[in-house]
Amino acid sequence: MPREFKYKYRTKSMKEADSQRVAMVRVRRLVVVLCIATIFLSATTYYFYVKDLENTDAIKNLQQQILKNIETIQNKTLMIDTLNADIRTKKIVITELSNRLGFVQSEVQALTPIIKTYYATAVSGGEGVVIPVEVKLTKGSGLISVDIKNVELQSDVQDSVRIAVAVAQAYTGVDFTKKDVTVSFINERSELVVMDGPSAGAVITTTIIAAAKNKTINTKILATGTIRPGGSIGEVGGITKKAMAAKDFGAKIFLVPVGEKTHVAGIEVAEVKSIQEVVNLVLS
Repeated sequence: MPREFKYKYRTKSMKEADSQRVAMVRVRRLVVVLCIATIFLSATTYYFYVKDLENTDAIKNLQQQILKNIETIQNKTLMIDTLNADIRTKKIVITELSNRLGFVQSEVQALTPIIKTYYATAVSGGEGVVIPVEVKLTKGSGLISVDIKNVELQSDVQDSVRIAVAVAQAYTGVDFTKKDVTVSFINERSELVVMDGPSAGAVITTTIIAAAKNKTINTKILATGTIRPGGSIGEVGGITKKAMAAKDFGAKIFLVPVGEKTHVAGIEVAEVKSIQEVVNLVLS
């Protein structure tokens, strides 16, 4: 074979071999790339698969937690409904007890006596004296009674007290047929005091009105005079001595029937013609 031909042949063969090697390298690189891509894809797929599983478990856990919370809310709602029902029941009981308490308090108040004390003037043994007059008003059936302590009443004070109750009822509007009235004359002196019962009529009436209306009596103002059915104040005796006794007691004003005004140093003597005038001045 000619030398030139052999050289050409070898050169061609070498080029073909080089081409094959290059192709093989490219194939290998491609295979490597494909392997890497396959691994990456597999890893990525696995990663998202695992994540999907994890998300699924998280969702399931969340759903279970939601169900538990719903159950808890339902239980709490049931408890609240039960408590509300219990509260409503207790409110009803409280209302009933309050009504009963109010009724009992009214009964107690009605049964509790109201006691008011005023002061009547009298002339005994030739001198003026001041005697406490106590009125006790209680729930009852219209009984009227008079108690005395170391006092002698010269005339029928019972009639005077009955008139005083009738006038007090007309003045206050209180039904005294459902009340018991006790009028007490209390003398704390050692000697017996003799007094004319009707002359204390204005004082008795004023004290009964004070008890019926639960008013305060101003004991700096004393009074004397009989009480008439229409509420007018009638004449009495011993005005001057009674006024002096009222002054010595500490009174500033002494109320007397119209036409019986007198002058006593140290005390103002004023005339009144009706129980209305006495009440306006004495009660507050």
